[in-house]
Amino acid sequence: MRVRKGEKRYLPLVAIEFCGREGRFDVNALVDSGAEHNVFPVSVAERLDLDYKSERRVTIVGVAGQSSGYLVPAELRLGRYWWAAPVIFSEAVDRQGMLGQLGFFKFFNVDFRYGDKVMDIRRRRI
Repeated sequence: MRVRKGEKRYLPLVAIEFCGREGRFDVNALVDSGAEHNVFPVSVAERLDLDYKSERRVTIVGVAGQSSGYLVPAELRLGRYWWAAPVIFSEAVDRQGMLGQLGFFKFFNVDFRYGDKVMDIRRRRI
């Protein structure tokens, strides 16, 4: 839940754990069924000590226009479930990340029930 100008807003946010050479840490991510890829701030790649600049540079197109980032294979965890998925690390993202179709919904079934303030996430059988 977020509060903006006294108004409560319910957003589908989850804590995702990243694993890298420099350990593990959590980052908040918006579960976004309209996004194609997982997208996170460059600061996450730097904290993990990933050599992200040697990876493929890609263009991101969204509501705010075009930006770029680096497509990097990553190890992520939600609750007890680990999975490997591509992540775009971009300077256009500053705070929380975003979980999209290819890197999240491919691995999880998500049921949004806004009226009940519930988001049910279950691991898909692959």
